[in-house]
Amino acid sequence: MVTVLDFVVMLLESAVELLVTGGLRILGTGDPLTILSFLVGGALIAFSAVVFGFLALGGIVNWATGLGASAPSRTPRPRE
Repeated sequence: MVTVLDFVVMLLESAVELLVTGGLRILGTGDPLTILSFLVGGALIAFSAVVFGFLALGGIVNWATGLGASAPSRTPRPRE
């Protein structure tokens, strides 16, 4: 049975292998539009992964500690 850690390691290894193999093929062609689209696509995917990771980390911190913008206020509401 594969553990979660083994799965993550295999996933990262295959991602690196894909980038190296695909990157060498794309850079080997020398076509500037292909190289540009490869780099822009990689940057967009990396940016979205970082943003999603940041949001997930903020949600975990909010859930674990009660800190953050959606945390309940500690001061009581004034009566009307």
